[in-house]
Amino acid sequence: MPTLRAKHVTPHAFRHATAVHLVSAGVDVTVIRSWLGHVT
Repeated sequence: MPTLRAKHVTPHAFRHATAVHLVSAGVDVTVIRSWLGHVT
């Protein structure tokens, strides 16, 4: 997408967006946390 060239996407924003999409898809939060390497 050409519009993404002007945007600054950080790794945090990418991970957050991925997590939100996974939650919306019904994936369990503990699984998402494990996949993304979140430490409790």
